Amino acid sequence: MSKAWPRVRLGEVLRRSELNVSVEAARSYQFAGVYCFGRGVFRGQERIGSQFAYRSLTRLEVGDFVYPKLMAWEGAFGIVPSNCDGCFVSPEFPVFKLRRDQIIPQFLSLFFQLPRVWEEISGKSTGTNIRRRRLNPDDFLHAEIFLPPVVEQRRIVARIEEVAAQINEAQTLRKQSAGEADAISGATASELFHICSQREAVEALSRRRTAARQSRRNISCSRRRRCSGGKVEWRDLPKKWRTRARTISLRCTTQKVPFPQVKSAKESKITSGS
Repeated sequence: MSKAWPRVRLGEVLRRSELNVSVEAARSYQFAGVYCFGRGVFRGQERIGSQFAYRSLTRLEVGDFVYPKLMAWEGAFGIVPSNCDGCFVSPEFPVFKLRRDQIIPQFLSLFFQLPRVWEEISGKSTGTNIRRRRLNPDDFLHAEIFLPPVVEQRRIVARIEEVAAQINEAQTLRKQSAGEADAISGATASELFHICSQREAVEALSRRRTAARQSRRNISCSRRRRCSGGKVEWRDLPKKWRTRARTISLRCTTQKVPFPQVKSAKESKITSGS
């Protein structure tokens, strides 16, 4: 536990890097910056040497520790990531090398993500205006830190990263489920009415088709009952049959042509097979 870990000054595990690059007016320089609230280092603007007044800069390397003097009280601390390797910072950004046999970059990064650490560090900042308070590098190196052995540091980092991955996964799943819920709850009344209307229309069409099939069955059964005994009522014949019959009757009457002989189904079968 932390009670068993020794407290050491940051100056024992960090070594300040000096300004190591002289600015040339015609040369381009890719700058880096540091987010507040422990969010790390980022790539900034690319500028020509003639566009700023600094005569010397510090070149960053992966794993360096850096902070801005002016915004340190807001948690602007970070470890240089791989995408900022080779970037530059002004003299307003103190840069430090880590003694890797005593502290690893991941552990130091996690330590400076704690708000209570920012509060302790801000007590060492100087200035009457809180927004303009500056953290001098010498004061910073006198701050203390609980320092477990390197093996324990790696175990702590691995455990925190594992928990962070689980939290990120849970947040992703929650966002997905929330998005699906929003898609449903965010539908307008007209959209919901349209969906319901389509469903009702399909159900109504299905009912009509069922009723039509039942009606055809009833008509068919009724006609079969009327045709029993070999007799068919004139009103039971389809309209087009009745019209055709009237036409044939009229022709036979006016032209004195005998009515066509209608063969039975049995006779037609025998005739067609000859």
